[in-house]
Amino acid sequence: MKSEVKFGLGLAIGVALGAAIAYFSDKEKRDSFVDDVMTTADKARDGLVEGYYEAKAKYNQYRNKLKKASDDLMDGLDDAPADLLD
Repeated sequence: MKSEVKFGLGLAIGVALGAAIAYFSDKEKRDSFVDDVMTTADKARDGLVEGYYEAKAKYNQYRNKLKKASDDLMDGLDDAPADLLD
C-alpha cells in the first residue's frame, strides 16, 4: 500500500473515531442513541416473532389441506378395486 493511502486511511479512521467520541461524550446523546438502538431491536424482535407465528399458521393450514387431499385420494383408491371387479 502506498504511504499516501495509508495516511489517508489513518486520517479517515482518526476523524471517525474523534467524531464518535465527541458525540458520545454527551450523556443525553449517548442515552438517546442507546434508546434508539433498543427500540429498533425490540421492533426487530417483535417482527421476527410475528413472522414466526404467521409462518406456523400457514404451515398448519397447508399441512391440513394436504392431509385432507391425501385422505380423499386414499378413500378413492380403496373404492377403485371394487369398481374394477364389477
